[in-house]
Amino acid sequence: MRLLLFLASLLVLVMVYLPLAYGEIVRDGLVASWSFDGATVVGEIVRDLQGNYDATIRGNPETVPGKYNEAIQFDGTDDYLELTILEGVGSHLGNFSIDFWLKTDVTPDWTTLFKTLTDGLSMAWAVDLNRTAKPDWAYVAENTHFYIRDETGKALAPEIQSPIYDNAWHHIAWVVEDAQTNTCRIYVDGKEQDIIYAKVETPVGFIDFQHPMYLGAANNRGNIERFCPASVDEFRIYTRALTEQEVLQNMGSGAAVGSIGKLTTTWGDVKDQ
Repeated sequence: MRLLLFLASLLVLVMVYLPLAYGEIVRDGLVASWSFDGATVVGEIVRDLQGNYDATIRGNPETVPGKYNEAIQFDGTDDYLELTILEGVGSHLGNFSIDFWLKTDVTPDWTTLFKTLTDGLSMAWAVDLNRTAKPDWAYVAENTHFYIRDETGKALAPEIQSPIYDNAWHHIAWVVEDAQTNTCRIYVDGKEQDIIYAKVETPVGFIDFQHPMYLGAANNRGNIERFCPASVDEFRIYTRALTEQEVLQNMGSGAAVGSIGKLTTTWGDVKDQ
């Protein structure tokens, strides 16, 4: 009987801890997840593993060795992914998270990793590299600017100065707990960063986006600009704020997957397979 009880307890422990041990990502609130592994690319489409927002390839980005399996690499000239208007996500910007792996370097001008702007001074969501909003719209090497803006133009714009521009992989997590109280956290490699706030205007009136979200460039009210030379892996969007422990869990997800089949090729080559 004691042996049976021991085995039953052991089974419970395995069931509880196995997902974490094998790199299980946080699922609660997850609405979009792009791994960029070659198997998720079908024609011109990069599959969203959640099945909600398949992305469309624009230009000719490469698939390269990622943090886990493959990643996407933008050349900074004409490559980007169109992530759709992310219907239903814009209204959640008062409380959300994104996390991803980034590999990039200092550029001679600021670029945009992730961005959409609605017509007029209204809804926006963006991550800019080598840029600050203090002073307005200026280039600052190794400064990373994040911002959201609601339908009335009120913005929450945090910035960090962290050594992520070294052409090595870094895990980034941006967590907005409550935009109305200007409460957010930014993590780099699992460590919470000191935030410099460019704007703290208590945005609250969030609605859906008008133009598609771009990854690898900016969608500035329908105009493509600020192409970003960078590699990105495991990009995820949540409609809730992740905890510090959940950020750490996501950072470790895939650790047991290994690096099998990490061959550099182009998206064109993958699409032809």
